[in-house]
Amino acid sequence: MKFFKKLILGVMVLQLLIVSFPSCHGTNVLFTKVHRWNATISDKWLRSTVHLLLWVVPVYEVSLILDIFLLNLLEFWTGSNPLAMDAGTEERQLVDYKGKQYEITARQNRFDLQEIGSGASPNRLAFVYIPHDQAWYVEQGQNLHKIIEFDPAQREFAWVILPHGEREKVLLP
Repeated sequence: MKFFKKLILGVMVLQLLIVSFPSCHGTNVLFTKVHRWNATISDKWLRSTVHLLLWVVPVYEVSLILDIFLLNLLEFWTGSNPLAMDAGTEERQLVDYKGKQYEITARQNRFDLQEIGSGASPNRLAFVYIPHDQAWYVEQGQNLHKIIEFDPAQREFAWVILPHGEREKVLLP
Protein backbone atom coordinates (compact mmCIF):
# COMPACT_ATOMS: atom_id res chain seq x y z
CA MET A 1 0.00 0.00 0.00
CA LYS A 2 2.90 2.35 0.78
CA PHE A 3 4.41 1.65 -2.63
CA PHE A 4 1.12 2.50 -4.35
CA LYS A 5 0.92 5.84 -2.51
CA LYS A 6 4.50 6.68 -3.49
CA LEU A 7 3.76 5.74 -7.09
CA ILE A 8 0.68 7.98 -7.21
CA LEU A 9 2.62 10.85 -5.60
CA GLY A 10 5.48 10.38 -8.08
CA VAL A 11 3.10 10.44 -11.05
CA MET A 12 1.42 13.57 -9.73
CA VAL A 13 4.78 15.34 -9.27
CA LEU A 14 5.83 14.26 -12.78
CA GLN A 15 2.58 15.64 -14.21
CA LEU A 16 3.07 18.92 -12.36
CA LEU A 17 6.62 19.22 -13.73
CA ILE A 18 5.47 18.49 -17.27
CA VAL A 19 2.80 21.18 -17.11
CA SER A 20 5.14 23.66 -15.39
CA PHE A 21 7.74 23.63 -18.16
CA PRO A 22 5.78 23.99 -21.41
CA SER A 23 8.78 25.13 -23.44
CA CYS A 24 10.72 21.98 -22.59
CA HIS A 25 8.50 19.40 -24.25
CA GLY A 26 7.25 18.51 -27.69
CA THR A 27 3.73 18.37 -29.04
CA ASN A 28 2.66 15.26 -27.06
CA VAL A 29 0.62 14.03 -30.02
CA LEU A 30 -0.17 10.57 -28.63
CA PHE A 31 -1.49 11.94 -25.33
CA THR A 32 -3.53 14.54 -27.20
CA LYS A 33 -5.03 11.88 -29.48
CA VAL A 34 -6.04 9.73 -26.51
CA HIS A 35 -7.52 12.76 -24.74
CA ARG A 36 -9.42 13.84 -27.86
CA TRP A 37 -10.75 10.31 -28.31
CA ASN A 38 -12.16 10.50 -24.78
CA ALA A 39 -13.81 13.81 -25.71
CA THR A 40 -15.83 12.05 -28.43
CA ILE A 41 -17.94 10.28 -25.80
CA SER A 42 -21.21 12.18 -25.84
CA ASP A 43 -22.54 11.39 -22.35
CA LYS A 44 -20.77 13.71 -19.88
CA TRP A 45 -20.98 11.22 -16.97
CA LEU A 46 -19.56 8.39 -19.01
CA ARG A 47 -16.88 10.71 -20.48
CA SER A 48 -15.82 11.78 -16.96
CA THR A 49 -15.76 8.19 -15.74
CA VAL A 50 -13.67 7.07 -18.72
CA HIS A 51 -11.36 10.06 -18.18
CA LEU A 52 -10.72 9.02 -14.57
CA LEU A 53 -10.29 5.37 -15.58
CA LEU A 54 -7.72 6.35 -18.23
CA TRP A 55 -5.68 7.97 -15.43
CA VAL A 56 -6.12 5.04 -13.02
CA VAL A 57 -5.45 2.28 -15.56
CA PRO A 58 -2.35 4.33 -16.64
CA VAL A 59 -3.34 4.85 -20.29
CA TYR A 60 -2.67 8.59 -20.02
CA GLU A 61 0.57 8.01 -18.12
CA VAL A 62 1.88 5.49 -20.67
CA SER A 63 0.94 7.76 -23.59
CA LEU A 64 2.75 10.68 -21.92
CA ILE A 65 5.84 8.58 -21.24
CA LEU A 66 5.90 7.39 -24.87
CA ASP A 67 5.47 11.00 -26.01
CA ILE A 68 8.20 12.35 -23.74
CA PHE A 69 10.83 9.65 -24.18
CA LEU A 70 10.18 8.46 -27.74
CA LEU A 71 7.92 10.55 -29.96
CA ASN A 72 9.02 13.99 -28.75
CA LEU A 73 12.65 12.85 -28.98
CA LEU A 74 12.06 11.74 -32.58
CA GLU A 75 10.39 15.07 -33.25
CA PHE A 76 13.38 16.94 -31.79
CA TRP A 77 16.03 15.06 -33.81
CA THR A 78 14.16 14.56 -37.10
CA GLY A 79 11.96 17.66 -37.10
CA SER A 80 8.73 15.68 -37.41
CA ASN A 81 6.56 13.50 -35.24
CA PRO A 82 5.21 10.40 -37.00
CA LEU A 83 1.79 10.85 -35.39
CA ALA A 84 1.48 14.58 -36.09
CA MET A 85 0.87 14.81 -39.83
CA ASP A 86 -1.47 17.65 -40.66
CA ALA A 87 -3.19 18.38 -43.95
CA GLY A 88 -0.56 19.65 -46.39
CA THR A 89 2.33 17.99 -44.54
CA GLU A 90 4.43 15.71 -46.71
CA GLU A 91 7.40 13.45 -46.02
CA ARG A 92 9.45 11.58 -48.60
CA GLN A 93 11.78 8.66 -48.13
CA LEU A 94 13.87 6.58 -50.54
CA VAL A 95 13.99 2.83 -49.99
CA ASP A 96 16.10 0.14 -51.68
CA TYR A 97 14.39 -3.25 -51.89
CA LYS A 98 15.60 -6.27 -53.89
CA GLY A 99 17.81 -4.15 -56.14
CA LYS A 100 15.14 -1.57 -56.95
CA GLN A 101 14.70 1.91 -55.55
CA TYR A 102 11.33 3.25 -54.40
CA GLU A 103 10.13 6.63 -53.25
CA ILE A 104 7.54 6.64 -50.46
CA THR A 105 5.59 9.84 -49.98
CA ALA A 106 3.52 10.14 -46.80
CA ARG A 107 0.72 12.65 -46.45
CA GLN A 108 -2.20 12.84 -44.07
CA ASN A 109 -4.34 9.74 -44.75
CA ARG A 110 -2.28 8.72 -47.79
CA PHE A 111 0.91 6.82 -48.72
CA ASP A 112 2.20 6.83 -52.32
CA LEU A 113 4.85 4.34 -53.46
CA GLN A 114 6.65 4.75 -56.77
CA GLU A 115 9.46 2.76 -58.36
CA ILE A 116 12.33 5.02 -59.42
CA GLY A 117 14.66 4.63 -62.38
CA SER A 118 13.08 1.57 -64.00
CA GLY A 119 13.26 3.09 -67.50
CA ALA A 120 9.75 1.97 -68.41
CA SER A 121 6.65 3.60 -66.97
CA PRO A 122 7.12 3.60 -63.20
CA ASN A 123 5.11 1.26 -61.04
CA ARG A 124 2.89 3.24 -58.66
CA LEU A 125 0.76 2.24 -55.72
CA ALA A 126 -1.23 4.34 -53.28
CA PHE A 127 -2.81 3.53 -49.92
CA VAL A 128 -5.62 5.90 -48.95
CA TYR A 129 -7.39 6.17 -45.59
CA ILE A 130 -10.95 7.50 -45.68
CA PRO A 131 -11.84 8.62 -42.13
CA HIS A 132 -15.65 8.55 -42.46
CA ASP A 133 -15.42 4.92 -43.70
CA GLN A 134 -12.74 4.10 -41.11
CA ALA A 135 -11.03 2.07 -43.82
CA TRP A 136 -7.81 1.84 -45.83
CA TYR A 137 -8.02 1.46 -49.61
CA VAL A 138 -5.60 0.62 -52.43
CA GLU A 139 -5.88 3.09 -55.28
CA GLN A 140 -5.57 1.67 -58.79
CA GLY A 141 -6.12 4.35 -61.40
CA GLN A 142 -9.50 5.91 -60.57
CA ASN A 143 -10.68 2.89 -58.55
CA LEU A 144 -10.43 2.33 -54.80
CA HIS A 145 -10.40 -1.20 -53.38
CA LYS A 146 -11.02 -1.57 -49.65
CA ILE A 147 -8.30 -3.62 -47.93
CA ILE A 148 -8.74 -2.86 -44.19
CA GLU A 149 -11.83 -1.77 -42.29
CA PHE A 150 -11.95 -0.75 -38.63
CA ASP A 151 -14.99 -1.49 -36.48
CA PRO A 152 -15.73 1.38 -34.06
CA ALA A 153 -17.70 -0.97 -31.81
CA GLN A 154 -14.72 -3.32 -31.47
CA ARG A 155 -11.67 -1.07 -31.50
CA GLU A 156 -9.27 -3.92 -30.77
CA PHE A 157 -10.11 -5.61 -34.09
CA ALA A 158 -9.93 -4.79 -37.80
CA TRP A 159 -11.27 -6.58 -40.84
CA VAL A 160 -8.81 -7.42 -43.62
CA ILE A 161 -10.54 -7.76 -46.99
CA LEU A 162 -8.82 -10.45 -49.05
CA PRO A 163 -8.61 -10.30 -52.89
CA HIS A 164 -11.55 -12.70 -53.34
CA GLY A 165 -13.78 -10.54 -51.15
CA GLU A 166 -13.46 -12.73 -48.06
CA ARG A 167 -13.11 -10.88 -44.76
CA GLU A 168 -10.75 -11.91 -41.97
CA LYS A 169 -10.94 -10.45 -38.47
CA VAL A 170 -7.53 -9.63 -36.97
CA LEU A 171 -6.54 -8.53 -33.48
CA LEU A 172 -4.75 -5.16 -33.44
CA PRO A 173 -1.61 -4.77 -31.33
